[in-house]
Amino acid sequence: MRGTPATLSFAALAACVVGACTNATGTVTGSDNPAFDAAPPPAAPSPPEDAAPPPPTADAGPATTWTELYKDYFGPMGTASCAGSVGACHGEMAGAGYQGSLYLCPPGDQTGCYMGITSQGVVPMPLLDPGSSTPFDMTGLFLRLRKTQGANSQNPPDPMPHQVGSAPPYTFTVADVAKISSWVAAGTKND
Repeated sequence: MRGTPATLSFAALAACVVGACTNATGTVTGSDNPAFDAAPPPAAPSPPEDAAPPPPTADAGPATTWTELYKDYFGPMGTASCAGSVGACHGEMAGAGYQGSLYLCPPGDQTGCYMGITSQGVVPMPLLDPGSSTPFDMTGLFLRLRKTQGANSQNPPDPMPHQVGSAPPYTFTVADVAKISSWVAAGTKND
């Protein structure tokens, strides 16, 4: 069966292009253009294993929500549990934690805890200001958290959370700080 002129023309063109670009081993050849470089680009250097994660950016995916932070850290079942034990933490107005800071995080009240963490009445400085463009590492909350080495700051003299009972207090990791920072960067919403 004979091919049509269009079929022969396409086949002839494809043979010329392939023949001019590769040899029998698959190596790219046939270009006298010095701007053409068939070598793959050099690999980007890897960051050190102990490097802190980059700060969140607009294209870093969805930000952490307040619901996640309350569940994971601040609520009564969270690892830092600001609501904590009755009388010792920030769970009630009679608690020592509230009395010393005016930060209230009522157990089982996610919105109440959000209102407390964003209240402008917290002393000695507000923990978070939802309307502010202040980076997380410059906020009152960041300055109060007990953090691991490499979390962008030294611990304050009286870091939170305190030890309650025999369990050691929770220490926020670099990844924990990055999650909270992404929520702050996204507007500190009650979401």
